[in-house]
Amino acid sequence: MIVIMLFAICALNPSVSTLSDLYFLEGLWINTKTSVYEEWHIGDERLQGHSYRMEGKTKIYLETLEIYSNNDGEIILKADVVTNDSPVYFTLTNSDNGHVFENLDHDFPKRIIYRKTKKGLQAIIEGDDFQQSLEFNFIRVKSVKNN
Repeated sequence: MIVIMLFAICALNPSVSTLSDLYFLEGLWINTKTSVYEEWHIGDERLQGHSYRMEGKTKIYLETLEIYSNNDGEIILKADVVTNDSPVYFTLTNSDNGHVFENLDHDFPKRIIYRKTKKGLQAIIEGDDFQQSLEFNFIRVKSVKNN
């Protein structure tokens, strides 16, 4: 059933990926400027991840992330930031130039973009206009598979 819904969504909007198109995220990534890690695992028909920084040998978790297909066949990014009261949900809207997740009702960010680059992974968070954005570049520390 899920496969049929994903096929229908992709047929209607060919610029939106399937969940497996995001499997390149799997592994451990580090932002060398901020020393923030982002780690992703594939499991139970979803990608599960979290970001953290290290204080000595202690992980300080910043957010928990999850990417999955909902019952309507939409691909959802759930971001649960430790400073927020509840998780925020973003819907994959475009995959032409990176995988764009949007929640235009959220204050900030309204968009989260994941892009595979020659050197690794780029994550961008954007607000109301494209000038209100933050860019994070990650390099792979550890791959779970050969992605």
